[in-house]
Amino acid sequence: MTFVLDDIINTTQDMIKIPSISDDLINLEKNIDYIYNFFVDTNLIIEKKYYNNKPNILVKNFEGKKADIVLNGHIDVVAGSDDKQFEPYIKGNKLYGRGSIDMKGGISIIMYIMKYLDSISYKDKKISLIITSDEEIGGFDCAYNIAKDGYIGDIILIPDGGSSTRIVNTQKGLNLFEVVAQGKSCHSSRPWLGDNAINKIFNLYKDLKETFENKTKNNRYSTVNLNKIQGGKSINAIPNECIASFDIRFTEDFDDSYVRETVNKLIINNSCTVIKSIFGSCLHTDENDKNLQKFKSIASDLSGGKEINFVKEHGGSDGRFFAQYGSKIILYRPDGDNLHTFDEWIDINSFELIYNSYLKFILS
Repeated sequence: MTFVLDDIINTTQDMIKIPSISDDLINLEKNIDYIYNFFVDTNLIIEKKYYNNKPNILVKNFEGKKADIVLNGHIDVVAGSDDKQFEPYIKGNKLYGRGSIDMKGGISIIMYIMKYLDSISYKDKKISLIITSDEEIGGFDCAYNIAKDGYIGDIILIPDGGSSTRIVNTQKGLNLFEVVAQGKSCHSSRPWLGDNAINKIFNLYKDLKETFENKTKNNRYSTVNLNKIQGGKSINAIPNECIASFDIRFTEDFDDSYVRETVNKLIINNSCTVIKSIFGSCLHTDENDKNLQKFKSIASDLSGGKEINFVKEHGGSDGRFFAQYGSKIILYRPDGDNLHTFDEWIDINSFELIYNSYLKFILS
């Protein structure tokens, strides 16, 4: 299996130099164009797709939408306070730069895997590379709509979680929604003559927390957050309207249908109305799943027999949008640290293990 470390390092550095912050459409486009040009001389099918003006790229070895295996990543990064963070440099075995571990190093790896598969005219499995541009702000335009449009796979490999000794098989699902509560305004000195809309939001918040949160479960439990609330126009009047946004992150203890149905029921019971909502499934692949075990065995063998563990993460990834269509998600990436901070880095010595683990899994 061909592996050229210098090429992957150079490609990673090239992409770090493009400050593709999540709301910077110009540089997001530049990064997508960089990936497009990387594949332009191959026999692969290349397609750009846009959702709410945000660019994405799909590279496939087959006609159609549904793949056997999807290689997935995102090129958007969190904004930094200093443009020098987009000037990559190497010190020892570490490549520093904004977006190095999250996740331009991982993207470089899967780009070279896809190009290698093309070089050997690989057609045994339908393989697609899907790169999005809004994961850092939720993935609600890109991955959400890509999966909804049918660009999914039986297995999704994402170098956006874990490490060289940790395979992520579980991440929380999410239910984000905005609601409005209507009441009746009156003078604050006579609240019995009105109906306080803010109280309805508070009651909904209380019911949601009592339903989903169980803080006794080793700090890994479902959470409910009231992220934004707006109500009232005067200090001496009962508010007749309140708008609020909620963020629920749920564990594998709750299935999708229960979360959807229960949340909707509580919203109605508290006389609120949904304005908009977004839903992402809990990402959970059973540890005994044959493909997950196969991947672990391959990675362990290639690492020289190091112990590799399955782990559960609090955070999420674009994998949640594919999971709700039945895809099995495997997150495994190079070593690195300081995501979203000034001195973000990735361990270039771990590139080869991730590359070979993904490639051998695909070929086997």
